[in-house]
Amino acid sequence: MTAQNDSYKGFKDYYPIGVRPELSVGVGNNPYEQILIEAKPTVYYGFYNDLRQALNNDTITNGDAIYMTFQPEIRIYDEESKPVKTPSYKILFGWQKIFKTNADNFFTAGIESGHYSNGQSRSSFSDQLEDASPESVALYDTFTDDTDLAALLNRRTGNFSTNLTRVSLNYRLNTFDDLNVPERIHSITATYQLYHNKFLGR
Repeated sequence: MTAQNDSYKGFKDYYPIGVRPELSVGVGNNPYEQILIEAKPTVYYGFYNDLRQALNNDTITNGDAIYMTFQPEIRIYDEESKPVKTPSYKILFGWQKIFKTNADNFFTAGIESGHYSNGQSRSSFSDQLEDASPESVALYDTFTDDTDLAALLNRRTGNFSTNLTRVSLNYRLNTFDDLNVPERIHSITATYQLYHNKFLGR
């Protein structure tokens, strides 16, 4: 049992800054597509993580986490889909560092960088043109301030592929009861996110 538990340990680590799994029904519908169910089954795998240990120490201790996260977005539509619409996804590598204060509050800084795409083909605004082709690029020149981009968006084969890097800061104020069990937690997070062409921000 110990060996089996150790093999899953990387999925059970603690991350103060993180994207939580979500499931929504009938949210995000618009005149151009009807979304029945949208799921975001986020997964984190830790290569190294001593954040929980740092928080449990009696003395003021810093901790670190190095990890990979997979963040897909899967949708079920109330419509025919030919070809099948590919889910979008993010694959990011991250590092977080935690600083515990003498009042049992803690501050966390994190950076994540990786790939973000939906893996489809064709232009974002035409299912007849190859993405990044001269014809596809020329299509953008026809847009004006009055163009309804939502109506023109290629929802059948539209492709996007980019990379992103984001820097986050989080501060948590904790209130404990007489048994040292968390009673209230106030969390404040600020994030700066940058999209770029080259992988890992290079």
